[in-house]
Amino acid sequence: MISVDIRGLPEVQRMLRNLADEQMPFAISSALNTAAFAIQKQQKERVPTVFDRPTPLTKGAFRVEKATKQKQTSVVYVDPKREVILKTHEEGGKRGDQKLERYLKSKGWLGGGARAVPTDKMPLNSYGNPKVAEVNKIIAGLPAIGGIKGDKKRVFVIPAGSLRGGLSPGIYRTLSRSKGAAIAKLYHFVSRAEYQKRLGFEESARTEALRIFPAIMSAAIERAIRTAR
Repeated sequence: MISVDIRGLPEVQRMLRNLADEQMPFAISSALNTAAFAIQKQQKERVPTVFDRPTPLTKGAFRVEKATKQKQTSVVYVDPKREVILKTHEEGGKRGDQKLERYLKSKGWLGGGARAVPTDKMPLNSYGNPKVAEVNKIIAGLPAIGGIKGDKKRVFVIPAGSLRGGLSPGIYRTLSRSKGAAIAKLYHFVSRAEYQKRLGFEESARTEALRIFPAIMSAAIERAIRTAR
């Protein structure tokens, strides 16, 4: 009977030490990063299935913090600059105030918990959001309730809690300055605006990680063994 003990073979010992000290940490970090970038791609592809016409900023919200041989952790996260946009969709609840709402509240025309919701008369961009230029025009055109001077398309506010001339609270634009002028409502004022949980970033990313990581790690270990010296 012949007994072979690898502990007595210097070349094998050297290969195993190299595998443990050099190859395996690299293999693990490489596998972690491959999985993280795959999850980032998956989340970017999910966004259009969750939101209607998401902006490039929303689709590009996900970032990767790479693992290294020293730090065996990779992280997929939402860019802090975009987190304020997506957090409410991830957790549900009240959304934050938008620029127009902050202005209206500073004037006392909109209550603390109320929101301004655009009507179908408000010009929207290709992503379904109010056009920034139009919002800025409204803000510039509301120095006081009653409209603005010198603007052919006057805008005015019916403050929250008010009912004037049969008009409900909101922002209006006068379409003509002639007697009996027609008007269009641009924004409704509502008591609250809440989002339901719909993004599912953490849950879907965790599920994807559990699905893909075993095969990625197995392939990385095989490469490490093949290249060990």
